[in-house]
Amino acid sequence: AFAAYSFACFVGFCLLLKKLCSQETASILATIMQILLLFIPLLQVQYYGLYQLPITEAGAVAVLQTNVNEAKEYLLLNIGIVGIVLTILLLACLIYILYKNCVYYN
Repeated sequence: AFAAYSFACFVGFCLLLKKLCSQETASILATIMQILLLFIPLLQVQYYGLYQLPITEAGAVAVLQTNVNEAKEYLLLNIGIVGIVLTILLLACLIYILYKNCVYYN
């Protein structure tokens, strides 16, 4: 149900942007909205890739109760610098692809 509601809201958001904003502004805002909507599924896929389990309640509580220093240490120990850099590069490529797709769609 979340996916259906998200899709409907995103389509409505894009149609509203198309009417109210220039093509460039609409593309940027639509790309930001897509990244925000993709954040949860991508986080779940990455968690599953690391632990071979979906995010549990205990895992979610642990994430919510952490601080910045613990998060840095966790990322460096489990993913490493190379993994962090690759994740940033993949995210940058995803943003670029989504942005270009929005520019050509409008």
